[in-house]
Amino acid sequence: PPRSTLFPYTTLFRSMRNEIYARHGYIFKDPGLQNYFLKQSWYKPDKSFDTQQLNNFENVFINYLKEIEKKPEVQKL
Repeated sequence: PPRSTLFPYTTLFRSMRNEIYARHGYIFKDPGLQNYFLKQSWYKPDKSFDTQQLNNFENVFINYLKEIEKKPEVQKL
C-alpha cells in the first residue's frame, strides 16, 4: 500500500514510550504530548517526578522501544 495508508509506527512507539513516563506523572516539555496526556483521566502531573521511580521492566521496555524507533525499516513506515 502507499505510504500514506500505513500506520505511523514511529508515532505508536513514541506514544507507548511516553505513556510509561506519563503514568508516573512526568511533565512533558513537548506541548503536544503534554496536552494529550492532560486529557487522560488517569494522568496526574507530578513536579517531583524522577526517573528513579521507573521500575526495571519499564526501563528495559523504554530502551527497547527507543531501539525499535531507530531502525531504518521502521522509520520508513
